[in-house]
Amino acid sequence: MRRRGTQGAAESKKLLAVACAALALLLLAILHQSFGWNSHAYETRERVGAVGHCTLGAEEFIRSLPQGASVTLDRPYDPGKPGRQSVRLVVENGRRKTRHTATLRLLRLRSLVYELGTTPEPFPPELVFNERHLEGIAMAFKAPVAFPTSPGSVGAVVVLDGQEFPVTLCAQDTIKPQADPHNVEGYVNVPVPPGEFAQNLVDATRVTARYVSAPDFTRLGRQSVTIALEDEGGNSITLRARLNLVKSGDKVPPVIEGMHDIYVGKLGTVAYRQGITVTDDSGHATLEVDSSQVDTGVPGEYTVTYIATDPSGNTATATAQVHVSGVAEADVARMADEVLSSIIEPGMTDRDKAYAIHQWVKLHIVYYNTGEKEGVIEGAYNGLATHRGDCYTYYALAKYLLDKVGIDTVIDLQREPGHRETHYWMLLNLGEGWYHFDATPVHSLYQPHDGFMMTESEAQNFAIKWGNPEYYVYQKDMIPEGVVIEP
Repeated sequence: MRRRGTQGAAESKKLLAVACAALALLLLAILHQSFGWNSHAYETRERVGAVGHCTLGAEEFIRSLPQGASVTLDRPYDPGKPGRQSVRLVVENGRRKTRHTATLRLLRLRSLVYELGTTPEPFPPELVFNERHLEGIAMAFKAPVAFPTSPGSVGAVVVLDGQEFPVTLCAQDTIKPQADPHNVEGYVNVPVPPGEFAQNLVDATRVTARYVSAPDFTRLGRQSVTIALEDEGGNSITLRARLNLVKSGDKVPPVIEGMHDIYVGKLGTVAYRQGITVTDDSGHATLEVDSSQVDTGVPGEYTVTYIATDPSGNTATATAQVHVSGVAEADVARMADEVLSSIIEPGMTDRDKAYAIHQWVKLHIVYYNTGEKEGVIEGAYNGLATHRGDCYTYYALAKYLLDKVGIDTVIDLQREPGHRETHYWMLLNLGEGWYHFDATPVHSLYQPHDGFMMTESEAQNFAIKWGNPEYYVYQKDMIPEGVVIEP
């Protein structure tokens, strides 16, 4: 009886264990239904970023997620910690949740420093990130970079693993210039630029030359010269060469060209040197301007004198007339600036500017025979203030506006005296030769006339076909020697 009772107790324990196991399975099933945990695996991927600049979201570490699924960080990663770190993820798909682990590698950005003249192309990641063993990591610039050509820095954006990071490109110049000394023979009183004593110059940046001690250009014979060559990076070398000065047999004076009448408003500023050039065999002639006789505060005509001197003491003089108007320069300039601001745009060529001025004057001034020919300033003022005038007004206003935009290659023309009436226009050179420029409108039903940059034959043929063959008959002595009008 006791043995049977013992067996019954053992069987009862087994039944209890089975019941507990079944209960545990039932509870586990309930937990799965309640909390959604299962063992479905999603493929993770390693990502690369930059310290302090990484903003990767949790979804960036999972290669593909089914529609409707979401992923979150189980705990945030440290964006300021260089090296590799584990990123814990939780994927939720419906009521099912899984845990995953991915790897994040954060690289340390650094300024990209390179030597001018040795720019690597393409830039390897090792120059941008202060790390080793970056094989297999693709890096590129977001946009083409204008690398500095002189020492300095420029900002850029690199793309790494699909992310954009700012980087500073620093160009440096640490290499000294290379050059050979060059002996020079010159003339007494003719200065020699210091760069003439160097040849075969090699450097990645612009190099300036200076005398360590200036030679005596008034002394005949040989003397030693020391120059310093310094590049934009501050690297410098010195060279020693020889200068031999001999007497010059130069008896030819300099040549002054570009003389022209100058028109200025009352109390205006006179650009005496504009358009004036001096040439000499020595290449070192100086120009002095004597404007002591000019008084811009009093209207009238004055004489300005130009004196050119070459190193041998030969001189040349020339004079020009300065016409001071009774109209205040400030008033004319203000109205002219208003016109120019409405027709001149950034990026225009000189030809574009000249055509815009030609068309504005031609279309905005009404022809009216005033008979007044007081001067360019007065003509420009009358045209801007009244919007009417005769051919002299068209000529004067166009000339004034051209000068305001820096186009001063103008030769004034006037119909040859002795004809029934006068006419005023100009020649204009925009770097392609001399052409006729006439903004005065001509109304003809049978012969079209634009008047902008006409060749000689175009101007004369128009006048003949228009029935006024004397229209463009000009004074030949108004054309400077050597000037050729486009035929």
